[in-house]
Amino acid sequence: MKSSKVLFTYGLVFTMLMGGIFTLLTQAESVPADVRCTPFFISLEDPGSEEFRITIKLPKPYKHEDIDPESIRVGGFDVMKDVPDWPKVKKTFFAFKAEGWKMMDWIVRLGIPHMTPHGERVDIDVTVTGLVGGEAFEGMFTLRVMTMHNDYNMGIPPP
Repeated sequence: MKSSKVLFTYGLVFTMLMGGIFTLLTQAESVPADVRCTPFFISLEDPGSEEFRITIKLPKPYKHEDIDPESIRVGGFDVMKDVPDWPKVKKTFFAFKAEGWKMMDWIVRLGIPHMTPHGERVDIDVTVTGLVGGEAFEGMFTLRVMTMHNDYNMGIPPP
């Protein structure tokens, strides 16, 4: 009698786990978003940009005013800049300004592969995620970065 209760309990737990996994698999899909970043090209030799403008466009029937600004993550980080009259929410897009130093320190510098030759162009794919009406959305933009040239006359020894 005890073995049947144990088998029943294990069977019930197994069924609940499989149901949970199936539910996660069917809900794991996110709304595709078209994401743009301005400026899309930066050079590490120039002074860093103070801010970046990121624009999100969602497919119909999603409404841009339903985007939760607190949920937006760029490269996994909260980089939204607190600026009066921003974010801009229009019928066709949602735009916000991102802190330049956060983008440079947390996304750009971490996205450049170690041992990248000096003066090379590197494309960094950056993912933007968030919630629209309780559903997850996800999009990606490419940030093109020119690495610094190594000036051997400045006291930096050659490799």
